[in-house]
Parts: sequence; C-alpha cells; structure tokens
Amino acid sequence: MPVRGRPYEVFNVEIVMLTVLSSLYMLSIMLWYNFLSLYLGSFFEVEEVGLLLSILTAGGMLSIILGGLLADSLGRRPAIAIAIIGVAVAAVALGFSRSFMVLALAILVFGLCFQSLRTITRVLLPRSFPRR
Repeated sequence: MPVRGRPYEVFNVEIVMLTVLSSLYMLSIMLWYNFLSLYLGSFFEVEEVGLLLSILTAGGMLSIILGGLLADSLGRRPAIAIAIIGVAVAAVALGFSRSFMVLALAILVFGLCFQSLRTITRVLLPRSFPRR
C-alpha cells in the first residue's frame, strides 16, 4: 500500500538495525552471565554463585514492574537517568565489595536498575522515530 506516493518499503532500516542490535545485546548478556559465573566461582562456592545469579535474575524480574511504574510516575527520561546512575553505583559497589552480603545487595541493585533501563528504553525507542 503506497504512502504519499512512495512505494511500500520492504527493507526498513530502523527495524533491521533494532533487530541486529537486539541480537547483539542478547549475545553479550549470555557471555556476561557465563563470565560472571566463572569469575565468581573463583571466589565463592558453587551454591553461593548460584544464589548470586538467582538474586540478579530476581532483581531483573522485579524491575520489569518497578521500571514501568517509575517511568509512568516520573517520566521516561528521568527514569532512564535514575536507572543509569543506579547501574553505575551498583557496578562500583560490585568492584569494591568485600563481603558476600554487600555483593548480594550490589547484584540486586544492578539487576533492578539494568533491567528497568532495558524495559524503559524499549518503550521510549519506538516513540523517538519520526512518524511516516
């Protein structure tokens, strides 16, 4: 169906770029989880590593709901800024943690902020493209 005299576009550059970048993102997350489990395995027991990765996943699951609520109440751009700052603080805390409890708390905050950032940007990104 033509749009304003132009033929229908079969090759949509934005959709292709989003698909490629989303695939690269998923690959990097897979590699990061594997690296994190191997790295933590050199310091902690297998059960503790499993608990830390479960905390990371649980934080990510909670943040899908909390990130949406935060974006609805504050707006999408302030929520993204809060999530980015939270990821930065949690990443620094991950590097400097000396105990298991501090590490578990930092991983929880990292999971909450990182996944909420992903949730909010998935809503904001399509709205930033110009309408055709």
